[in-house]
Amino acid sequence: MILIDTSIWIEYFRDRSSPFVPLVQSLIAADEAAYNGIILAELLQGCQNNREKQRISSSFKILHYSEFDFSTWETSGHLSQKMRRKGYNLPLLDCLIAANALKHHFAIFTLDKHFEFIAQFFPLRLFGAK
Repeated sequence: MILIDTSIWIEYFRDRSSPFVPLVQSLIAADEAAYNGIILAELLQGCQNNREKQRISSSFKILHYSEFDFSTWETSGHLSQKMRRKGYNLPLLDCLIAANALKHHFAIFTLDKHFEFIAQFFPLRLFGAK
């Protein structure tokens, strides 16, 4: 399963000629695409109109939704603390997304460099990483 991060979805919805469009479509077709509430909320906050909101909401209905439980919140706090000790002051939402992926053994498909830093210290898999 692949947790598709906000940065990829922005490319997907904004530019249909983006090289990420066929990759996202193939993950959806293979029933391998997942998201969580943070990713959905980040996308919805950037919508310019109801049409965009509806497009996102309807697109996400067929994807796997990943919940946050108590241990995910704990892991995100631990992850954030460890990253700060290593010199990386990362957004807590990115730490939550990473903790969610770690809990469910998902890889993350992202353009956000924060996840590369996290993967140096935690067993976080990055989709497409060599």
